[in-house]
Amino acid sequence: MAATLTTIAAFFPLAILPGIMGAFINSIPRTIIIALTASFFVAITITPAVYSRLMRKRKHGRLKKIIHSMKFDSKVMVILERVLSVALVVFFGLLCIFR
Repeated sequence: MAATLTTIAAFFPLAILPGIMGAFINSIPRTIIIALTASFFVAITITPAVYSRLMRKRKHGRLKKIIHSMKFDSKVMVILERVLSVALVVFFGLLCIFR
């Protein structure tokens, strides 16, 4: 977490650099900042949520039975489809903003 935040902080001054050099270089730090922010968001929110679902105790109790069950696979696919659709909307939204 600290590494991500310090890297974002290190690239932020480059993103707001004025003048010709700022116009030339500004897309690189913006891209890095956006990618790191998205990665940080996933690491803080989505990864723990998926992990807690995997490690939740069930009636049968074994992780292997949960992973191999069709019910679990379909739930994971629904979650992944939703995450992917949100990611695509965010990606294309940012693409339109920074174009």
